[in-house]
Amino acid sequence: MSDLTGTVQTVGGQIHPDQLGLTLMHEHIFCDLSVRFAEPAEIRKRAFAHKPFDVRDHWRVMADPFSNLDNLVVNGMEDAVGELLHFKRAGGQTIVDQTTRGLGRNPEAVRAVARLTGLNVIIGTGYYVELTHPPDMAERSEESLTEEMTREIVEGVGSSGIRCGIIGELGCEGLSAPELKVLRAGARAQRATGAAKEAGADLSRVVFCHQDGSGIDFAYQQELLRRGSIWNTIFLGLICDSL
Repeated sequence: MSDLTGTVQTVGGQIHPDQLGLTLMHEHIFCDLSVRFAEPAEIRKRAFAHKPFDVRDHWRVMADPFSNLDNLVVNGMEDAVGELLHFKRAGGQTIVDQTTRGLGRNPEAVRAVARLTGLNVIIGTGYYVELTHPPDMAERSEESLTEEMTREIVEGVGSSGIRCGIIGELGCEGLSAPELKVLRAGARAQRATGAAKEAGADLSRVVFCHQDGSGIDFAYQQELLRRGSIWNTIFLGLICDSL
């Protein structure tokens, strides 16, 4: 992978690490988490569940982010560009988009956003938690998943030619067999490509995010750091969810 060594792969091509600048490490420019939505039994809650999101309801979705279907789908090009331009005006230069397969990943739309904003954008390969996996995941072999992730890093996603620059975010919500298989495949793809990753290969290139779920377990947090992983808290993570 000599052509990737020492560079950062963005949706617009390879750049030198010095070009990253101020970077947001865990974003979802476009994302679909509607698989988390459950139809409420109460009529009052059902009405709110299906109304368009309004900023005045921010307090409500902060308390229960899965209570409103519109809140779970982010797919507006105009909104994405507008919000990212705020980041750019504040001095931002790079976005790491953690939206993997099953979460509404859209490389072509992300590349369009990058061109419209002038930002560096890095996208990820792999699969999130089991709830978002495709129906055939149980039959997929670890080798096929490794090959798929490696191909998306080296050649690009499908016929788009857009290469992924990271592996993740990979989900580990229930330590299920499919989730662990994805993590092992991610580790193998990292060894093959050198891309940032998260299972059990080079721990200096592993980032754990969403650690708020175990925030009071300091011994656990300290052990992660002692093992050499990069540790991130809620909203600031990269690659491997450990809920």
